[in-house]
Amino acid sequence: MQSVHQTLRIFLYVAILVSLWKGFEFSRKFWGNNYSEKKETFSSDKVDIKAKNQWIDSLQNAYSYSPNVERKEMRKHHQENPNSAKSTLSDTSETKFTRNTFLAYPKNNLKTLQYFFSALQNLENGANEHYRILYFADSQIEGDRITATLRTALQEKVGGCGVGLQGFTNANNIKFSIQQENDEKLKNYFLLGKALPEKKQTYGILGQTYLYSEKDTASYTIFRKSEKASEKAQKVENIKILFRNTQTPTLIEIWESENKLSHKKFEPASQVHFWAVPLQTNFSEIKVTWQSANSPEMYAVALDCNKGITVDNIPIRGSAGLEFTKMNLSTLQAQAEYLNPCLVILHFGVNVTMNTTDFGFYERKMMEQINFLKKAFPKASFVLVGISDRSYKSGNAFETYPAVEILRRVQKRIALQADCAFWDLYEAMGGKNTMPLWVEKGLASKDYTHFTLKGAEIIGNMFFEALWSDFQSYKNIQ
Repeated sequence: MQSVHQTLRIFLYVAILVSLWKGFEFSRKFWGNNYSEKKETFSSDKVDIKAKNQWIDSLQNAYSYSPNVERKEMRKHHQENPNSAKSTLSDTSETKFTRNTFLAYPKNNLKTLQYFFSALQNLENGANEHYRILYFADSQIEGDRITATLRTALQEKVGGCGVGLQGFTNANNIKFSIQQENDEKLKNYFLLGKALPEKKQTYGILGQTYLYSEKDTASYTIFRKSEKASEKAQKVENIKILFRNTQTPTLIEIWESENKLSHKKFEPASQVHFWAVPLQTNFSEIKVTWQSANSPEMYAVALDCNKGITVDNIPIRGSAGLEFTKMNLSTLQAQAEYLNPCLVILHFGVNVTMNTTDFGFYERKMMEQINFLKKAFPKASFVLVGISDRSYKSGNAFETYPAVEILRRVQKRIALQADCAFWDLYEAMGGKNTMPLWVEKGLASKDYTHFTLKGAEIIGNMFFEALWSDFQSYKNIQ
C-alpha cells in the first residue's frame, strides 16, 4: 500500500513539472516571439484596422458640419446609402468594411415608431402643433452633446426652435447651447443624489426637483441666449414653467432683460401647475423669480417654439437607466400629458458594470423601467440606444471590455421584446476595438468612454440620418 502511495506522489510531481514547463514555454513564445504584436492596438486583424480607420474618416467627412463641398457630397452619400460605406473605402482594401447604421425593429415593423413618425408627417403637412422628444441618458449627453445635433437637424427639417426643457440649476450639466445663472439658495434633488425630504417621489420630468431651504423665501434663475447654439435654438417663442406648491401661495415673476414680462400668484394645490407665457421680442435673457413662504417643488422650465419639434437634453449622471421607477407615476403622467412627447429615447450602458457577463438582473430591471415609462408616456414611441464601445488598457493596448458586446446584445433583446426600436451605437461607430481610433482622432476623450463635442456631433448626425431614413420608408408604406 505504501508503494502505491509513493507511486501516486511521484506521478503527481511529474504532472506538475510538465504543466509548469508548458506554461513557461507558452509564456516565452508569447512574450518573446510575439511581443511586437502585443504593442499594436489590434494585432489580430491589421486589414480590419485600416478599414475601420477609413470608416471613421468617412464619418468625419460626412457628418461634421462644414461648408466644404466635398464633405457635403460625402454626407449626401451617407444620407442616400446609410447602410453602406463602400464608396468611402479604397478599392484596394482587402476587406470591404460595412457598418449597419439603421435601426432594428420588432418583426421589422416600422410602425413601432408610429407616434414619432406621425408627428413628423403632421409637421411636414403644415400642422400647427408642437411635439417634443425626451432624450434620457447618462453623462454621454451632458453639455447638450448629441442632442444639440439631433435637435438642429430635426428643426431644419420640420420646424421648431428653442432648446427645450431646462433645470433651475445646471451644476452637473453646463451646456454650450444655453447660458444659465441661479442663486445659491436652490438645492437640487435627483434620482441618484440626495433623497427628497419626507421620502417623497415627486421628481419632475428631468428626474430632478429643485427646492430652496426652509429659511429662504425667494429664489431666481436666469437663462441667456448662447451664440454657440444653432440659429433656431437661439430663438424662443414661449416659456413654460412646471412646478407644484402644496403648502403656501407662490408668486412667480418672469423678466425679459430689465422688463417684467408677466407675473402670477398660484394658490396651494396638490396637482402640478403649468404656466405658459409667450415672448413678444427676440430672446436674449429671461429671469424667473419665485416668492413663497415655503419652497415650491420646481420641476423644469421649457424654452420652446409655438409649433415644430423640440429635443430635450436629460442626462442623469451615473445612471444605468434603472432608476425611473423611483418617480411618482401620476406626477410624471401629468407632465407628459401637458408636454406632448412623441418619442422617448433611452441611452444608457456605460455605467453598467463591466465586471460581469451575466446581465439577467439588468435585463429584468430595464424591462421594469420601460414598462413604467410606457405607462407615463402612453402616446410616445420608444428607441433604445445601445452602449458605445468602451475600452480598458490591456498591456500596451486598449481593448473593448468583453462585457460590452454581451450587454449590447442584451439591450437589443430588451428593446425588441418591449416593442421599442433599437439603434446599435456600438456597431455604428465601428464595432469592436474602435474606441481607441476615436480617441486618436479627437472624437472621444482619453477615458475611452465618452465622446468629445466633435465625436458627439458625428453620433448625433448618424442617429438623425437613421431616424430620417426610416421615416421616409414609413411614409412609403402608408
